[in-house]
Amino acid sequence: MPRYWGSLPRLDEAIARAVRSIDVRLNVMEQDLWNSVNRIVAMDIRALMDNPPFDRSAVDGFAVKFSDTIGASPTNPVRLIVKGKIRPGELPDRVGVLEHGEAVEVYTGSFIPHGADAVIMYEDVVIGNGYIEVIKPVPQWANISRRGEDFKKGDIIVYKNTVLKPWHLVAIASQGMDKVLVYEKLRFGIISIGDELIKPGSNMTLSKVYASTEYLVKTMLDNLGFIETKYYGIIRDDIVELDNALNKAFNENDCVITIAGTSVSSQDIVPDYIESHGYWVVRGIAIRPGRTTSLAIVNNKPLFLLSGNPVAAWVGIEAFIKPVIAGVLKIELDPKPVVKAILKRRVTNQTGFRSFVRVFLEKTSQGLMAEPYMIHGSSIISSLLKAHGYIVINEDTEGYDEGEEVDVVLLNPL
Repeated sequence: MPRYWGSLPRLDEAIARAVRSIDVRLNVMEQDLWNSVNRIVAMDIRALMDNPPFDRSAVDGFAVKFSDTIGASPTNPVRLIVKGKIRPGELPDRVGVLEHGEAVEVYTGSFIPHGADAVIMYEDVVIGNGYIEVIKPVPQWANISRRGEDFKKGDIIVYKNTVLKPWHLVAIASQGMDKVLVYEKLRFGIISIGDELIKPGSNMTLSKVYASTEYLVKTMLDNLGFIETKYYGIIRDDIVELDNALNKAFNENDCVITIAGTSVSSQDIVPDYIESHGYWVVRGIAIRPGRTTSLAIVNNKPLFLLSGNPVAAWVGIEAFIKPVIAGVLKIELDPKPVVKAILKRRVTNQTGFRSFVRVFLEKTSQGLMAEPYMIHGSSIISSLLKAHGYIVINEDTEGYDEGEEVDVVLLNPL
């Protein structure tokens, strides 16, 4: 069997090719609102009623007719008779219709009494015994949240395929709903491959390494909220053992990821498995690090291949797997926080590759300065531990010069 990579596709091409090749159908389930954050909404959610459902006060103060306050000042106060109060949760009928020359005490969230068209705050009145003196005019509808100004009955408040955030839950709960229809979680099986790997907690022996990259892969996917992962352990470099593990993983999941076993050496058995059980969609990508990141289809399901080196695996997930998942599920992922910084030294790039360069950030009087991480290698874990973020150098760019302003995607706090 020939062993070569050939020409590597650019990242955008690889993502597009992958999205076209994957067909995942997720079932719909009812989820209680408390446990629905980061789940994917399965249908448009419409408002069942206006929000606010009635004209209500946005402040503590007095409901008035705005026209009664025209010309009011500390030297020319307008006296209004206080005819009662409306507490939050009380109906306005108890005080009747507000007439000229009258005021009603209200609180944040209170119904606005019939006839009132403004609320004046406590600090703009002098409170007397059964009356107030207005010392400042108030515009019409000031300090009133109008019925339906947020959204009206029938408006779409959350669109299908939205990844639910806390503010979406507020909108849904405001309509009296305590459950929501969401898609079931996308199930990923994860398998580590290599004779040299041993489990953390085992006694270290010569020539062995602790399997650690799976912790990064699993938690990066789990943290999305709409993915459920299952780890199948370490598989030796044995085609029969791999075949059994992958068959089990494919039967129990929508997608599978293998860690290591991705390169072109004779010891790497995953390519052999793919060529006898499925077909390649993307065999390597022009990204640095992580060029061995790949995708195949086996049993009509996606098999993602990641490097065993942690930094390369991180780039493979961040740059390839996450965008592919978003494209397949037709969702938008959370944007990454980005800051501007000035490079302290030149960084270069191999034309045709998209490079992800880790950087340190330093606060100076001239602004943020970015120092590229100078220890190279996709197995250098410290670059993820110590770097504040990374810069992306696109395929057609040879690099960035010292003193050039760049976008830094943040990873760790400054």
